[in-house]
Amino acid sequence: EMAIVHDLAESIVGDIAPSDNVEKDVKRRLEEEAMATIAHVLGVATSTTTTECGTNGGGGGGEQRLLQLFHEYEQRETREAIVVKDLDLLDMILQAQEYETQTYNDNDGGVGVGQKGIDLEEFFQGTPPSRFQDAKLREVAEEVHRQRGEDMARRRR
Repeated sequence: EMAIVHDLAESIVGDIAPSDNVEKDVKRRLEEEAMATIAHVLGVATSTTTTECGTNGGGGGGEQRLLQLFHEYEQRETREAIVVKDLDLLDMILQAQEYETQTYNDNDGGVGVGQKGIDLEEFFQGTPPSRFQDAKLREVAEEVHRQRGEDMARRRR
């Protein structure tokens, strides 16, 4: 559930990356407001006011669960929250590595004559292995950084 919920705020505020230079407290406030809006809509959508069902309001509590999962993720105090956050970070650097690889021109396609692809160094600098709290995922991040370093050294030759 948390893996699904953690990015819902982005559906309203967008994916705010470190390179966007948005202060952490501003980003947190925007995401909190977005989640409150989503939870409210969820509450309205899941409540019923028809007398056929024998209820008058009374949503299923989905909005509270959504907010609880979002706050748990943001606080990163539980094992699940730590793993979901680390997987999110890993996803980001793997995507960056893939984009760099896809756009690198090794003389059989690439992005165009004379172009050497994109360099997404800021994603790797902002996501060093030390940011990963889970030991196994930290090892994977170290390997991604190592492979990227080798790729970049090869491209400079």
